[in-house]
Amino acid sequence: MRFLTIKCHLPTTKYIGGGLWQTPPNLDQKIVECVDAGLQAFGKSAKHIVYYCLERDFRLKKNEIPERLKPFPRQ
Repeated sequence: MRFLTIKCHLPTTKYIGGGLWQTPPNLDQKIVECVDAGLQAFGKSAKHIVYYCLERDFRLKKNEIPERLKPFPRQ
């Protein structure tokens, strides 16, 4: 079995006190870039198929991924 490692560095969230966290301004874009890089490892066609299926089956567009990070239901 081969394993694939994709290195992606996300900016860190900082605790600012009072139960509040400061999220880096470009975190959503970085998440999309990391997902894109991971899918690209399987090839351009596979990446496009996954994005197509996410939009068709889950009504989830590429740029909405950071907003909906909850796990998808297993079928």
